[in-house]
Amino acid sequence: MDIAEEVLEYFRKQDRRWINSNGMELGLSDKNEIWSSFSLVCSGEGPLALSISTEDCTINDFIEGFNLKSIRDIDTLAYGSSWIRYLNGNAEIHVTPFDLDATITFRIFRAKTIVYSVELHFYDEEYNHLTLEEDFAHYIGAKAKLLDSAMQNRYKKKPRY
Repeated sequence: MDIAEEVLEYFRKQDRRWINSNGMELGLSDKNEIWSSFSLVCSGEGPLALSISTEDCTINDFIEGFNLKSIRDIDTLAYGSSWIRYLNGNAEIHVTPFDLDATITFRIFRAKTIVYSVELHFYDEEYNHLTLEEDFAHYIGAKAKLLDSAMQNRYKKKPRY
């Protein structure tokens, strides 16, 4: 049995969704695609909640992206594993400032960082890579007026035409 088959069988034995020993949540979709999520709370610049997640990917992409050599490696996946995926453009960072009732998502794409919030109907592009936790807090602080404006407009009643 190759590692892809072993990984698939391992996920099925875990009832398709579980949290490994390092706190990373992993899951297998009905389409046999794998996702992951790792959450933590930062209070240095925040306070804010931060999570790193990968979208559904094929089993082979999961194995390659996390550089797995055996199924035992799945239990060792942690924050650093997800961070590397983010730096390679294969994961998203979700930041939720406690004073803002919305999540802001960061994703590296080519030579820029795409920043958006579905709840705020907000989209921005930074023409550099935001790669450190401090970068996210700094971005949110620098864009506070813009984000506050998006927050205020979020609840405005839309005109009927």
